[in-house]
This record gives sequence, structure tokens and C-alpha cells, in this order.
Amino acid sequence: MTFWIFQGNPDLFDIDTYLREYNPIRWRVAQHRDKIRVNDVVFIWRAKGRERSESGIIAKGIILTRPAEMEDDAPHLWKDPAQRGKRIPRVVIEVLETRLTREEGMIPAKLLEEIFPDLEIFKWRQATNYRLKPEQGHFINSLWEALIPKDK
Repeated sequence: MTFWIFQGNPDLFDIDTYLREYNPIRWRVAQHRDKIRVNDVVFIWRAKGRERSESGIIAKGIILTRPAEMEDDAPHLWKDPAQRGKRIPRVVIEVLETRLTREEGMIPAKLLEEIFPDLEIFKWRQATNYRLKPEQGHFINSLWEALIPKDK
């Protein structure tokens, strides 16, 4: 099993609404197409964007399909009309849990940057898909489980 971070930019796409209203989801695969496998674990990362949303991991899921060309399942959530309806390589992800705020148990980028300053997403912020080293993936998975809100 491999761990991934897939990034979404709220300046380009309404990621919060997408994660609240869709499951499973389809996510663009721009990097590592030949390495992504069914049953890999993926953490969904919300970039900060111009509106200064809090960046970090806001969802966890399992990859259900290999990368393949497919239609967008929520074209209306794109803020740039040119992105709508593109048939591009994507994977289908079953979202296991979504946490859009610190109160809900998201993992803030600042916390991860303190622990893993060499995480690829901090070096190449414009990519979409980041493969995690096994120790990074296991640690982030444990942290995700530890941040479950008390009232859940």
C-alpha cells in the first residue's frame, strides 16, 4: 500500500462543497500515473489559495480505480469555465472521512511542515499528486486518527 497526497486549490475548484456533497469522487492525476494503485490511501490537501483558506489535509480516502481518462463528475464546481468538462486522467476515490476545519480534526499544513519540512508538497506547491514516503504516510495516518474530535 502506498500513501498519497492529492492537492486541490480553492481558487480553481470548490473543494469543500465537492467533499461534502460527492462520494465517491474523481480526482485529477497529473503526476505518478504509473504508480497509483487500487487500495492506496490518499489524503486530500486543500491549498491556501488567495482567499487564505487554511491549508492542510481535509479528507482521507481509498483509491478505487487505476488512472484512466474520464469525465469530470462536478464540472459546475470549477471556478474557471475552461476547466469544465475536460476528459483527463483521473482516479475514483472513496472518501472515508472529511474534516474541513481544525475543530473537525483536519491536519493543518503548519503542523505537518514542523514535522516533515521536506514533504514534497512544501517544495513543489503547484503539483497535484504527491507520493509519500512510507514513514510519512504511516505517521500522517496515525495523526489523522489521533485528531478525531471528542464528540465523534
